[in-house]
Formats: sequence, structure tokens, C-alpha cells
Amino acid sequence: MVRSDVPIHPSRMLPDHLAVAWRLTDPPAIECAYDPDLHTADSEGVESEQERAARVEVARQVCLTCPLLMRCARYAAEVSPVSGVWAGRDTAEAGTDPVREGLIRHTITVERLDPVTAAEVGRPEAACKLAVVERYDGRLGKICAVESDLWGSVTIDQCARGIARTYGARYVPATLAPAESAVA
Repeated sequence: MVRSDVPIHPSRMLPDHLAVAWRLTDPPAIECAYDPDLHTADSEGVESEQERAARVEVARQVCLTCPLLMRCARYAAEVSPVSGVWAGRDTAEAGTDPVREGLIRHTITVERLDPVTAAEVGRPEAACKLAVVERYDGRLGKICAVESDLWGSVTIDQCARGIARTYGARYVPATLAPAESAVA
């Protein structure tokens, strides 16, 4: 029996139900649909705390790549979920409206990449260069562009602002320390 007072996680919804719930005319595939168990809580209590923490962290990372991240966050705020990972947030965080509460944690910024971060994301050539960086709750999501990737008269700031608009993320201007001051 399904309780009508418990919201259904988007990964468990049929595409038609998702379209109605989120008021979409042509919903794209949501990332959590590929592995629903990853985003829903362990209902049988068989996960250890470490296993649960690892599963939740992976679910949060998957959410970062979803085209409907902000839509999911707003929906979670409407329905107040009792379990699972919704829009990269656990149930304690998911019940707040990310826009109304000013908690849009999906950000795009321009940063100078340190060599360790550049290597971790598979872009060692980007070390010490300016990059457009996607973050969620302050954690690195991905490197969207590096200054050497840009073309024509597009500045890195323009690129970052455009990516933020496209992703539905908040653009956060960063104070950039000039690389020359580090070398004296």
C-alpha cells in the first residue's frame, strides 16, 4: 500500500506523472531515474552509516549533472520529502525553498585553478589558469571552461554568466588574486 501523504521521489515517478507534478510540457530525462535506489533512503535499515554516507554523496554528485536540479529543489520544497536525496540535498535541507530562502547552492564562479584541483578534474593543463567552475554547496562539481578554451571576444566573465543562466545556477563573482603577485 502506498501512503498518499508521503511524496514520491522523482526517480520513482513515471515520465507523465513527473511532467504533471513539475508542470513540464516535454520533460528531459532526470539523472536519478537511471539508478533510483541511489537517491532513495534505505528502507530496510541494512546500510551502515558509512555506506549511507557514501551513497548520499554519490547521489548528490549525480544531482549536480541533472538538467532539472532547480526544478527538483523547488518541488522538494513544496512536498517536504521524508526520505531520500532531492536536488543534491538530504531531507533536512530539501524542505526549504532554495529561491525564497536564498539557499541556491548551485553556483558558477571564476577561479584560478591550483595544480592539484586541475589534476583531480583531469585538466592538468589548466593549472594556474582562470576557469569557470561549477560548485554545489561549495564542493567542486566540474570545470566548465578554461580561459584558453574561449574564443573570439568572449571574456571568461561573460562565459561564466552565460553558463550560470543556462544551468539555472547563481553566478558568484570571485576576487581573483593575480598570479604575478605569487611570483616575486
